[in-house]
Amino acid sequence: IGINALVFLNDGNILVPRRQKNSTIPKNKITSSIAVQLNFPKDGRDSIDENHLFYQNVIDSLNDRLKLKKSDINTNDIDLKFLGFGQSLYEAGKPQFYFVITLKNIDTFKYYQLNLDKTIVQKLDADRCVYVADYNSFKVINNKLQFKIIKNNLKQSTIHSEYEMSYLCNLWHYEENKKIN
Repeated sequence: IGINALVFLNDGNILVPRRQKNSTIPKNKITSSIAVQLNFPKDGRDSIDENHLFYQNVIDSLNDRLKLKKSDINTNDIDLKFLGFGQSLYEAGKPQFYFVITLKNIDTFKYYQLNLDKTIVQKLDADRCVYVADYNSFKVINNKLQFKIIKNNLKQSTIHSEYEMSYLCNLWHYEENKKIN
């Protein structure tokens, strides 16, 4: 089972990882902020309960996938919402659970001030970089996603990139949930 989450900063910008060119999948494409498999609990339990599936595994992935230090993540300042589940039949993919997270105590400026945990080494499907993107600038043009990024000097530039299909599914679930709420 795949776990996908869009991670927003409190100023509305979104963290968008881009895989390395030698990743197994999706090579050099952008993905959900968190795109991992469902793992067993870190406390050694050999079963997965509702809390782990819908909360703890996603929270653990903030550290593991985005290299955020646990000391920079206060769970009281995280808004996590389950959006839905699905499967990309086009790609014959595994079932995916989709989430959205807002880091209520971190904005773009603070994100760039954080000293990301460089001791975390992504072994499989490592990210080349993580963009801070203006979500309101997202457009699909010629089967590529175009969006503005905010660099650490707070200047902007435009990115055009291919995307993982599951990322589009995560975005679709997010947009559909916004219509309901």
